[in-house]
Amino acid sequence: MRATGELVALHAYWDSVFGGYVSPAGAVFDADARDGLASLAVNEVAAKVADPQKWIDESAELAKQYAYAAPVSLGRNPVLLTRDYETNARNIAHSQAALAAARLANLINNALR
Repeated sequence: MRATGELVALHAYWDSVFGGYVSPAGAVFDADARDGLASLAVNEVAAKVADPQKWIDESAELAKQYAYAAPVSLGRNPVLLTRDYETNARNIAHSQAALAAARLANLINNALR
């Protein structure tokens, strides 16, 4: 349950962190907007990692640390997500999306050399 009281499955919650876009243009606009993904600093060493298994392992660790952290439990009962949880979720999702964009850019640049 979101801090607002809206009942939502945890997977759906994380899928919705960026909002629902009707078109790719909406996502691009948000990425370019002030404080959008394009404004986030990315670790250049991490951006050069081209091994998808390492990406999976990193994501699994972040999920353990943030997605499945308190107040989330292993039970099936709804829990109220705190504002801190939601802030962390948004920050992690944005930083991971920016990292993914940098990695994709590096892969494309390397393929075109």
